[in-house]
Amino acid sequence: MDVWTFVVTVYRNPGVEAACLHLQDRRGADVTALFFLLWAGTVCGRRYAPAEAEAVAALAAPWQAEVVGALRGVRRRLKAGPAPAPSEATGAFRARLAALEQDAERLILEHLAAASGLVPSGDPRPEDGRHNLHVLLRPADPADEAAVDALVTAAAA
Repeated sequence: MDVWTFVVTVYRNPGVEAACLHLQDRRGADVTALFFLLWAGTVCGRRYAPAEAEAVAALAAPWQAEVVGALRGVRRRLKAGPAPAPSEATGAFRARLAALEQDAERLILEHLAAASGLVPSGDPRPEDGRHNLHVLLRPADPADEAAVDALVTAAAA
């Protein structure tokens, strides 16, 4: 399974959105890097050492901050203003921004996958996906661990 199909499939599972928001907002995690590492382990059987996982996050960070983050910031800001937001017209604009944000996430995920040279192994290995999330996140409390569990469980489904 390619990285984008994996992400879309996993994200649709119950609890995944909340887990991603927890890790993003509470831990400052780059969800795109987390999904790549989850895919690399679960689908490709690749376990990363801490420095390697951090290098993946560092490779994604500029795009995440300058492109994805910028689109997300504008989209979130338009929920309440400035005028003419919020309105029906700005709601449609926000929806287009959300689609662009998703396109930007897909681009960086596909870039990471191409740069890694990884190929699906055909033998799902969610324990390797969990390993990769642990080496990057180093879960600090039960809520972090529950978020990791939600991602790994959805990836194994």
